[in-house]
Amino acid sequence: MMLLATRWWEPACGGRKPYMVGHDITPPRVARRVEPAWPKPHVKGIVIVETVITEAGDVCAARVLKTPSAAMGAAAVRAVTRWRFVPARKGGRAVAVVFDVAVGRR
Repeated sequence: MMLLATRWWEPACGGRKPYMVGHDITPPRVARRVEPAWPKPHVKGIVIVETVITEAGDVCAARVLKTPSAAMGAAAVRAVTRWRFVPARKGGRAVAVVFDVAVGRR
């Protein structure tokens, strides 16, 4: 018997099968950005957050791919889950996509 790996977003996004951006899938655009409440003002760096953006432009799931610290990663995820997007499109219709965003402080 072969076990299939579950998609990380399934618990939060239900039965969605998001596309990857590229070829005939136009990327989503940020419509409303929420800045993170960074834990320590002197810590700098970039956090890469992988998201699933729904057909409505909401973030239904997010996880950290890269972060300078766990606290910065957690702050970035809290903020990014409140972002709103103009949805990605395939053939003129809105679709759910997996999309990476970078959040940081210099």
